[in-house]
Amino acid sequence: MAQPFRALAHNGEINTIVGNRLTAARRQRDHGALPELAGLDMPAVSLEGSDSRSLDDQISLLVSHGFSLPHAPARVLRRAWEHDRSIRAEERAFEQYQACVSDSWEGPAAIAMADGRWVGLVVDRSGFRPAR
Repeated sequence: MAQPFRALAHNGEINTIVGNRLTAARRQRDHGALPELAGLDMPAVSLEGSDSRSLDDQISLLVSHGFSLPHAPARVLRRAWEHDRSIRAEERAFEQYQACVSDSWEGPAAIAMADGRWVGLVVDRSGFRPAR
């Protein structure tokens, strides 16, 4: 299947895809949950197709609503922060907040992204995949 993505490409399966899709649909129905979903007349995240398409939908939605490309994936492709004592207080606060407002999309070995200004790469948060 051809996978023409707007923002990203990844290697590996997204283990949390079913839950991520269902949560995105639930949050879209709850209009107060995320301001970026207000007035959206189509699914925020594709419920069909590849897991890559759904993740690309999520990142693209955030970018189209003003989040920078570095910020958008940081919201949904979070690092393992809970027991990392080297994280600064500001970073820990960011991670704690994101854990409350969005689900983590976990599983891919690596995710590459670009938007014409930024280029980024996120690797498996647990370090189990060879891309690290």
